[in-house]
Amino acid sequence: MAAAREGTLSFVRMLLTCLSIVRSLSDKWRAMRLLVLPAAIIRSTSSSRIVSKSVSKDGGRATYRGHLKVAPGATNVVASVRCDALMLDDQSRSDTYPYIDIQEDDTTMTHEATVGKISAEPPEKWLERVAALRKDPNRLKDAVLGALPSTLFVLLPIFALMLKLAYLFKRRLYMEHLIVALHSHAFLCLTLLLVFGFSALGHAAPAMAGFAATCEGLLFAWMPLYLLLMQKRVYAQGWIMTLLKYGVLGVCYLVLLSLGVAFTVLASLVWA
Repeated sequence: MAAAREGTLSFVRMLLTCLSIVRSLSDKWRAMRLLVLPAAIIRSTSSSRIVSKSVSKDGGRATYRGHLKVAPGATNVVASVRCDALMLDDQSRSDTYPYIDIQEDDTTMTHEATVGKISAEPPEKWLERVAALRKDPNRLKDAVLGALPSTLFVLLPIFALMLKLAYLFKRRLYMEHLIVALHSHAFLCLTLLLVFGFSALGHAAPAMAGFAATCEGLLFAWMPLYLLLMQKRVYAQGWIMTLLKYGVLGVCYLVLLSLGVAFTVLASLVWA
């Protein structure tokens, strides 16, 4: 657990470093102004596409001023103007002043503008949360256990698809594999509920902390054993093929589960 906790903290620190670099780079875009972007279409059967992107921060203002002209006689012309603005606080501003001069009827012209806003949170707060996580290691454990049920629910149809591929020649319907996956995940959720119960018991009654920890360990050991026996009984294959498929499915599923739990835990610990 200590190694896993240190690995998670190292990953969080690396992520915060990357975010700090991005933040420092965005400071250089403060109060940015976009220059005039002229575009003149003088030929027939031509196309023009103007794309403007801006980032504003700390009350900065981004302004787009573009000139698009379709000359007389330039038929079958297609032109578009797209302005994308990202504001990192409530004080920043973005304006667009397109100047479109169309002197030919046979012209297709579009203009699109999108604005996004991000509430920039100081990295110092994230570092404070990481420091709080170091002082209270049980917070990481609680976050992982809290993220497991929702992640299991999301992975339910994916696990059914993995069973379908593993037992492709059994000619079973996807719904049958989905029922097996539903049974497996219901068992996992029930076992996790018991784990939560013993964990709460250990916190509420310190004298029974050892007993609660032992029960938690037994439940964690029973989960993979039960799933193996269930898979052997449902699909009625030999032990060699069952163990092989169980191992492959288990590794693939654990990778997906770890990624899902890690993302959920990071989101709850850093952005909560």
